[in-house]
Amino acid sequence: MWAKPVINILLEVVDSEALYSLDPAMESAGYMARGEYGIPNRRYFSKGGDQRSHQVHAFVMGDEHIMRLLAFRNYLIKNE
Repeated sequence: MWAKPVINILLEVVDSEALYSLDPAMESAGYMARGEYGIPNRRYFSKGGDQRSHQVHAFVMGDEHIMRLLAFRNYLIKNE
């Protein structure tokens, strides 16, 4: 499977307080905090500016979007 040169990371946290407290730690690791960025209840972080190299999608455990992202990944793996 061909892919864009960006590492996608899916992060699950135990509760919404933990989710919304991620910004300082992620920013100190070089990520830009972008809020929900179009997906409710998500925290989105990117690294690399215009030459983005990493992106992190963080959700509270059990969020419905987690299964959607994993299903999309699995579909891409199985279908060229």
